[in-house]
This record gives sequence, C-alpha cells and structure tokens, in this order.
Amino acid sequence: MWDSVDADGVNLVPVRDNSPYYVVFYVILVIILCLFFVNMFIRVVIQTYNMEKDFLSFNSLLTEEQRSWITV
Repeated sequence: MWDSVDADGVNLVPVRDNSPYYVVFYVILVIILCLFFVNMFIRVVIQTYNMEKDFLSFNSLLTEEQRSWITV
C-alpha cells in the first residue's frame, strides 16, 4: 500500500506521501472485502442450518401439498 502512495510515475524516484488518496482507497477496499466475506460465511452457515433443520424435522418426506399445509 505504501509503495503505491509514494509512487510518482514510471521510472521516477518515489516521493514520500505523494498520493494520500490511495490510503483511503485501500481502507475502503479492505472494509468492503471483509464485509463481503463475512456475508458469504453467514450465508453458508444459515443455509446449512436450514438444510439440517428441514432434514431433522422430516420435512423432506412430505409432499409439496403437505408442506404448504404446514406453512399456513
């Protein structure tokens, strides 16, 4: 990250704190990626929980019509 902040151009010597906007970009990128992976993890956990709940409640043995009666 700090190399991109100090970059001045192609074949030029780096200048300290040349582009501070890259710091903001990287912080926002890290936050968005972390939220994305947390959402993916939570989705897998909830989906697995729902599948196991349906399997253990024997709803997989019911027909669609019988399931509709249960949910009403």
